[in-house]
Amino acid sequence: MEFALLVTITGMVVVFAALIFLTLCIWLLGKIVGSIGGGSKKDAAPAPQKPAAPAAKPAAPVQQAAASDGVPEGVVAAISAAVAMMMGGKPFKVKSIRRQKSGRRPAWSTAGIIENTRPF
Repeated sequence: MEFALLVTITGMVVVFAALIFLTLCIWLLGKIVGSIGGGSKKDAAPAPQKPAAPAAKPAAPVQQAAASDGVPEGVVAAISAAVAMMMGGKPFKVKSIRRQKSGRRPAWSTAGIIENTRPF
């Protein structure tokens, strides 16, 4: 009984000592690489400021799609604003906005499945 307790305590001490040693080694390597890689950021000269971008010209007036199929007007306005931002001021027309069928998997879920099942 005493021998088993002594082996258990010795094993735990060795494991935790090794973990502390590895932590210190990784921390020290990080400091060394950080100092070699370019010194501290405080010593570096500040980068020149870029002039502010000119204000975006307002987009052409867009006809708003009718809030059909149970889509609230606020959602239609948000979608239209997002499309207007992506179009960069080019004229466009939102013809319709419909809800997605509930039988399909959400886009983020599909992207996660593709990412996690992609072969190396």
